Amino acid sequence: MKSYYIDKKNYYLSDDLMNQYPSFFKGCKTSRSILNINDMIPTVRYLFARLINNKWIISDGKSKKFDKLFIHKK
Repeated sequence: MKSYYIDKKNYYLSDDLMNQYPSFFKGCKTSRSILNINDMIPTVRYLFARLINNKWIISDGKSKKFDKLFIHKK
């Protein structure tokens, strides 16, 4: 699985994790909905980013179309 280097840390794209480990995302329609389930992932362990000019830029996560969820790689 591919990891992404954003803000001096390595992250996994949540869509990739959802495809690779569907049992972890059980009950989730989208990879974003994992954040709503019992605060499973602390806020310091994820971020939202959007792809601009082939580079991932940190964003606020308000746009479901463009902002993607990244989970910190331990």
